[in-house]
Amino acid sequence: MLKRLIIIGLFLISASTISVAQSVCDGNQIFSQKDCLGDAVSTVEKALFDLVADYRSSKKLPSSKLSLSLSKLANRHLIDITTNLKAFTHSWSNCLYDIKDEKTWHCIIDSPRRLNSGYLGQGYETLYVTSELKANVKTALDAWKKSTLHNSIITNQGMFKDLPWEEIGVAVNGNYACLWFGTPKKALPFSEQSTGLGITYDQIISGLTSIVPLKQESSTVESTKWKGMSADKTVSMDVYGTKRDISEAKMSITAKLQAGGELSKQNFNVLMTLLKNAFPTWPDRESWFQGSLKEIGMNNSVVKTKVLGKNHVEMKYGAGGAIVLQIMPRSAVRAIEID
Repeated sequence: MLKRLIIIGLFLISASTISVAQSVCDGNQIFSQKDCLGDAVSTVEKALFDLVADYRSSKKLPSSKLSLSLSKLANRHLIDITTNLKAFTHSWSNCLYDIKDEKTWHCIIDSPRRLNSGYLGQGYETLYVTSELKANVKTALDAWKKSTLHNSIITNQGMFKDLPWEEIGVAVNGNYACLWFGTPKKALPFSEQSTGLGITYDQIISGLTSIVPLKQESSTVESTKWKGMSADKTVSMDVYGTKRDISEAKMSITAKLQAGGELSKQNFNVLMTLLKNAFPTWPDRESWFQGSLKEIGMNNSVVKTKVLGKNHVEMKYGAGGAIVLQIMPRSAVRAIEID
């Protein structure tokens, strides 16, 4: 009987502890409550941390500790985004961030201490959201890797090269994912850098959506991914960037070849339209395209490239008998080669 009472007592204590640890927090509670639902690192979140750790290891970077404090901070920010802000942003509802205003930078950098997370250093964040019901952690990491800014944070490149990421926090909440990188070292002031093609999303898709309808698939704060496929499934297209400036990663379109190894008239026009939209002042784009297509047809290993100002165009033979046309900022080419 005594043994049974002890077991019941332990069960009640355990249940009480879980209840406290999993309190649902909303509004201002995320800034004051000791424990909120999602603060503890879940199996999915641990998987995200392991993927990031493996990626950093592949770059021969020092290992970082999984941080319970920064994971708690990451969880609170996702709650703040979904409950209070209802916007995809690096801001907090009690501290609005604007990259153009240096006075607001502390809203991100000083968040670990400002929110009493338990981590005493500075913090840097990467965010991801998808249109799917749940975020896939591998897809989230892939999106960050394709973003020049986010990849530089994860792999200590650029202005982050001298910052030791001693701890990393993770959070996954529904269709959102989040990383926080902690460093005891004060960072150099950062500045906004445009790596885009200098054209808008509307410009790049002009005349294409009737053939290749695009839908938003996933986003980081600085870059969104749109993906589309033609009704006959012979053309697929990926676009990364923002509405105001296509940037950060490869923009690619894949067009399947016909049985004779030629492009259909429709698919030829799709590829030429993309080049015209991206480079309206390129005088010999059609002759370059036709010549490249001919060379690739004679030798599938040929990769044709063209540098246009700050931009890079690449055309090659793809898997399954297709032509792949890629456009990217030249600054992104180096990052792609590193990978």
